[in-house]
Amino acid sequence: MSNDNYYICETMKNIPKVEKILILIVVISIIGMLAKISGFVAFTVLSLSFLSLVYLIFGFAILNGVEIKDAFYKKSFEKIKSSNVVAGVLLGIWVFSISAIAIQFTLMEWKGADKMRFIALISLAITLLIYGLIYIKTKNSNVQSILFRVLFYIVIVLILYVR
Repeated sequence: MSNDNYYICETMKNIPKVEKILILIVVISIIGMLAKISGFVAFTVLSLSFLSLVYLIFGFAILNGVEIKDAFYKKSFEKIKSSNVVAGVLLGIWVFSISAIAIQFTLMEWKGADKMRFIALISLAITLLIYGLIYIKTKNSNVQSILFRVLFYIVIVLILYVR
């Protein structure tokens, strides 16, 4: 296995199952919507809204690699610094939740989509800069998984910008 594949696999290990499943559901719903399959527009709205809510409510856990079922137990956060939990709250509420809503607004062609994409891109760019510098300094796997998410959302939002 090459080093690049190793890093992707290690990064994916730090992302909770709930987030992986939700992102897969969102991708499937978007494909169905773009293929003009009946009912997938509503499915896309619901899945992106739910993903946004999960980031909003459980960002502190998900972004620190804690499964939602374990988020209610103090023991799950014993090895996690309080600054990482605070960062998870801020990233969940602002960056990732807003990015999911920006994608939703763009796909549905709702008013304000341009503003939402702009806010999402600025937030993602700032997060990329800050966490990129932190990763260069620490090589922390949790930081790496956040960078992976940021790059994923940047690519999606930029693709929707060009669309």
